[in-house]
Amino acid sequence: MHHVSMAVTAPQLLFSTDEARALPLVYVLVHAAFVLAAEAVLVAFWKFAEDARTQATAAQERTVAQQQRDLACRAATQATTQTRVAELSDSATQVRTAASDVSEVLRELSSTAATIEQEATASTAVADQAAAGTASARALVERLSASTAEVEDVVRFITSVADRTNLLALNATIEAARAGEAGRGFAVVAQQVKELAVQTAEATDHIGQQLGAILQGRRFVPR
Repeated sequence: MHHVSMAVTAPQLLFSTDEARALPLVYVLVHAAFVLAAEAVLVAFWKFAEDARTQATAAQERTVAQQQRDLACRAATQATTQTRVAELSDSATQVRTAASDVSEVLRELSSTAATIEQEATASTAVADQAAAGTASARALVERLSASTAEVEDVVRFITSVADRTNLLALNATIEAARAGEAGRGFAVVAQQVKELAVQTAEATDHIGQQLGAILQGRRFVPR
């Protein structure tokens, strides 16, 4: 509007050449076209700059958001790592405690094994002594059996003598009875011999019973 009003009223003040002064409106339009073109270029550049700034802002926001997510992931990873380290530390403590317990149990087992070995050695010695005592008892029983057999032979012989003595005393009593008054003293002697034979038989029977008990006890002697 300024150039148009000046071109109509005082073109000599607006233009410095005669051609422009002769055609002031044409030059005003040309000047306006160049000004509009420059404004269009400025508006296009402004729009491009605004779009670029918007894209840069969006990219920066995306970058910041990604960095925040990365930081959050790192923080979560660090927290998880710390938790796992704490768990591993607890596990290591438990393993050391378990190892200490196992070591203590092994020491106790070793001590128990040594005690058992000593008791086994003592038991072996006692068993050897018992075996030696059993062998001695067996030998003693065998000797006693042999002696008992000999005593049985003697008892049988004494019993045989007592039976014969008793028979002789009986015959002597019969003969004394036949002799009458003359054989009275002989009958007394025969009666005494008979009583002695009976006592001898009873004694030998008692001895035989004792021997039988001894022989019966042989069965319970360990072999």
